[in-house]
Amino acid sequence: ILFDGDVFASINVVAGAQTAASPFDNGAAWEPERSAYLADTLEASVPARNQYRVETTERAINGLEWDARVPHREVAFGEVHEWTLLMTHHHPFHLHVYHMQVATPGGCGAHEYGEWYDTIAAEGACRVRFRSADVGERVVFHCHVLRHEDGGAMGWVDVQGPSMPKNLADGTDHLCAGPALHARQQPVPA
Repeated sequence: ILFDGDVFASINVVAGAQTAASPFDNGAAWEPERSAYLADTLEASVPARNQYRVETTERAINGLEWDARVPHREVAFGEVHEWTLLMTHHHPFHLHVYHMQVATPGGCGAHEYGEWYDTIAAEGACRVRFRSADVGERVVFHCHVLRHEDGGAMGWVDVQGPSMPKNLADGTDHLCAGPALHARQQPVPA
């Protein structure tokens, strides 16, 4: 493969009973290092307190419209959680901070069993798992249809536990200290 006149990559196709892609000249297998929150969750035991059912409509999640003061629930930091997502075909479910591993045998539509996603849109119920690691406190989730999200189909969980990093910002309103953001927040002259 050429890029700007230089060899960028070489592809060596070998026929045989077993073939595998490798980025290494010696053909060695590549296993990516994953962050703690992406460590496989499929064999983990998930206690009942970490199981949750999520049903999204145009205006709410589990019957609750967005409220910045009230979490849907508390989530234990550093543990594996299993959520059953409903109605994601019409209301794609997006979870901030933690990627979700599909735990439904056979997968959920186009979402493969054992793979990681940040948004799920599938027919029927879809079981997903995630590990609450690296970041805690407020974690937001919402319908990925903007009109539904803006209409109230959005919520948050309060991730808490020992050895959890803390967000030391005051209040629920967080502003970036960067000058470009503040410049955009100024009213536009008429």
